[in-house]
Amino acid sequence: MPSRPDRPAGVPGAATISSVHADRTQGMGEDRKPVNDTPPLAGLIDQYEEFDHVAEQILDGTRAEITEHGLRRTSIDAIARRAGVGRATVFRRFGNRDVLFSALIAREARRLIATVDSEVATRTDPEDRIVTGFLTFVRHLRAHPLARLLVTDSDEVLPKLTIDGDAPMAMGRQFIAEQIRRARADGATIIADVDELAELLARLALSFVLTPNSVLPLDDPDRLAETARTTIVPLILGSSGH
Repeated sequence: MPSRPDRPAGVPGAATISSVHADRTQGMGEDRKPVNDTPPLAGLIDQYEEFDHVAEQILDGTRAEITEHGLRRTSIDAIARRAGVGRATVFRRFGNRDVLFSALIAREARRLIATVDSEVATRTDPEDRIVTGFLTFVRHLRAHPLARLLVTDSDEVLPKLTIDGDAPMAMGRQFIAEQIRRARADGATIIADVDELAELLARLALSFVLTPNSVLPLDDPDRLAETARTTIVPLILGSSGH
C-alpha cells in the first residue's frame, strides 16, 4: 500500500478507523500489523492497526499527564518527558497536540470495545450478551479516568466526541453490528436493519459519555440489568426477547 506523506506517522486517516502504523524507527514505510483481539472483534475492521510501541508510550504519557493535570495544562513537552521520548518524536508520530488527543480517544475507545467484547464472548444466549455488554460498557465508562474531562475541559473534548468523533462512532457501530449479526446467526429474530440498529445503539452509548447524569440506576447493577432487559433487549430482539 502506498505511503501517505500528508499524514503524520501514527495518525489515523480522517475517514478510516486505522490507529497507527507499525514501528517506523527505521523509516516511514507503512508496514501494517493486524490486531489479534478476541473474536468477533478480530477482523471486524479491515483497516484496523495496532499502535507501535513508541506511539503507545506517547499515548500512555498523554493519558497520564491529562489525568493528572487536565487537558489545558498538558503540553507536548510534558508528554514527551512522561513518555521518555524526545519532543520531536511526538511531533513525528502525531503531528500536533490536537491530533495526539484524537488518537488517544480512538485508542481508549478501542480498548473499551475490546473489554466489552471479552465479556460478551463468554455468553451464549443473545439476551445475556446484550445485557452483559451494556453493563460492562457503563461500568468501565464511568470508571474511566478521562471521563472527568467532559467537565474540566469540555470545550476541547466535546468536538472530539461529536463533530470530529467519526472514528470512535464507527468503531462502536461496527462492533455492535457484528454482535447483532452474531445473535441472528444464533437464531435470534432481529426486527430492524442491522446497520441502522447498530447506529442507533452506538449513538445511545455516546449519550452516556456526553451526559453522564441520569435517572437510570447506574450504581445498581441488578436494577440496571433489568432496565436493559426491558428496554434495550426488546429494541434489538423484539418483545419476545429471542
